[in-house]
Amino acid sequence: MVTAYAQAGHLEESKFMFDLMPQHNVIAWNAILAAYAHNENPDEAKHVFDSMTERDVLSWNSIISVFAQKGHLLQARDAFDLMPSRDIVSWNAIVNGSAVNGYLVESRLLFNSMPERQMISWNTLLSAYARNGHLQESDLDRAKQAFDAMPQRNDVPWNAMIGMYSSSGAVGDARAIFDRMPAHEVLAWSAILTAYAQSGDLESAARIFDSTPLHDAVSWSAIISAHCHKGRIHDAVFLFRCLNLEGIQPDEVSFTSILHACSHAGMLREAWSGFTSMVADFGLAALHDHYSCIVDVLGRTGRLAEAEELVQTMPFLPNSVEWTSLLGACKVHGDLGRAARCASFANGLGATHSSSYMLLSSAYTTTSPMAKVSLT
Repeated sequence: MVTAYAQAGHLEESKFMFDLMPQHNVIAWNAILAAYAHNENPDEAKHVFDSMTERDVLSWNSIISVFAQKGHLLQARDAFDLMPSRDIVSWNAIVNGSAVNGYLVESRLLFNSMPERQMISWNTLLSAYARNGHLQESDLDRAKQAFDAMPQRNDVPWNAMIGMYSSSGAVGDARAIFDRMPAHEVLAWSAILTAYAQSGDLESAARIFDSTPLHDAVSWSAIISAHCHKGRIHDAVFLFRCLNLEGIQPDEVSFTSILHACSHAGMLREAWSGFTSMVADFGLAALHDHYSCIVDVLGRTGRLAEAEELVQTMPFLPNSVEWTSLLGACKVHGDLGRAARCASFANGLGATHSSSYMLLSSAYTTTSPMAKVSLT
């Protein structure tokens, strides 16, 4: 019951059941420790761990994992070093924890020190490299060496290598890995499609998309984004409609791509339709980036008052990007009073003093004399 309540997110009930137990053996202690670890509560997990009269390797693994998940890597490493004995889970936890917190060198050194490795150990290291985005050539070489040394592989390392090369702009290497794969599942097709889309090679991206046996939200988002980057906005909007007709549930990335496209093309009706559909029809929460797109398209189409109102009322703290975008729109449409407010807000939120006020100065320079008179 302790574990059941914890997995359902009911920590108080889990603790209540634990306290009702007449005595606590290591299994009971591990259950309540795992409850706090599962719910990423490192302080309470540490309190439970310190209160334990008996610990086994599972206890240590739980505390290492929760520390690593919350970014407390020094505490995770201290716990790992203090362990009286370790198993493969202990090693995987500290390797993964080091990697996800950005310590690739430490992660690789720990991996090299492992007394034994399973496939999940190799996958953990390669996935860590993939998550770090733009890698230096030396990191790519080390990842490739680890990949080549794997005694066996499932889909994870193949897709991780494609993602690494893609993020680093090495599309040819990504394609070479793709062609070496013994079989291609949906994720692999989406990964190589994304590689071509991010490189701006629309022709190759379209060819991969047409060859993909099954399209998911990721592949649709990638091909839509590829068209957007090439300025083929109407094609991107058409593809987004096709996505809906195919019965694919679009994700936040799909909507980000299409809203950016509509924004840059000044397609207010289509942008607003996509924004409202995302929330009303698909139950997705609008992210900050989605609001920024709507602010931008309102500004581009001259709806400056509505754009300013949205910046001030959206459920996110506005940043200098929104105010600078609106400032640029005010310059185009000659609204100097609103431009001055936007410059003040943008400067206060981190935009460089010179950039915001140079844009404001430019607005004054290019606005007609009659517009200037109306401000006085």
